Amino acid sequence: MTNFNITDLTHKKYGQNHGSIEITLPPFSGNPLPFNEKEIMDTPEVKGVYFIYGEDGDLLYIGMSANIRNRLLQHFRGNHSATRSNTGEYKHLFKSFNYITVCTMIECDIYETYAINKLKPKLNMKKTWTYTSERRKIEDQKKDEMYWENRYKEAMKGFAI
Repeated sequence: MTNFNITDLTHKKYGQNHGSIEITLPPFSGNPLPFNEKEIMDTPEVKGVYFIYGEDGDLLYIGMSANIRNRLLQHFRGNHSATRSNTGEYKHLFKSFNYITVCTMIECDIYETYAINKLKPKLNMKKTWTYTSERRKIEDQKKDEMYWENRYKEAMKGFAI
């Protein structure tokens, strides 16, 4: 069951009103399972979002897949060529996993992005809300560079170089 709760937020710096969406994740498959090949092979071949934990139950990584079993096997085997991330180098840290199943890949993307930003796992580098602000900084820097480059070109008109 998908649960969306729209709340009212005001931007602290600019005073602009922005809505936010609070999402309730579907229930987990059960208690976290040991991160081993037998348990992974018993995982269904379904769409979903998976959560990988470390030694002390610390959340290390959140991912999504159209086939949870195959994706977890890629992490387990450290198959870099088949993985979109470099989690293979951290596979020795993975001790247990859990997952939620969903009906569509859009739900996967929504739940994964939301969970990454809410739970902040240690190994997820993408899909954080700060990505947008970093991208804006880069775009602003490019605009500034273009502005000064254009001013230089205008100033140099009429001069033979």
